[in-house]
Amino acid sequence: MNKIRKYLLIGAISGFVSGFFGAGGGVVLIFALSLLMKNEKKKVFAQTALITASFALVSAVIYQLKGNLPFESALRYVAPSALGGALGAYLLAKLKLKLVKRFFALTVILGGLIMIFR
Repeated sequence: MNKIRKYLLIGAISGFVSGFFGAGGGVVLIFALSLLMKNEKKKVFAQTALITASFALVSAVIYQLKGNLPFESALRYVAPSALGGALGAYLLAKLKLKLVKRFFALTVILGGLIMIFR
């Protein structure tokens, strides 16, 4: 499979997962892009942030149009999320890759456990 088809497939799958579940597309991207861009892990994390922002915006607009987005209550999370995103981007540039990868793995594991047991 050529690279363009791989990128289209990865984009479509990650966008679908995000749109369907309201989250998770970024995790799909991290895993898929990590396989394609073996030696550029920090770039994978940064690139994923840009890509997920785009499909999150599209999904949010569709949720709102369908009446499934409690817009007023969701707004409470926008500023803290933006601040957290800025801090995360800052730390990504500062921390060693090994620590970043471990933190990501721990986050995925904890998220999975919460989904299973909560």
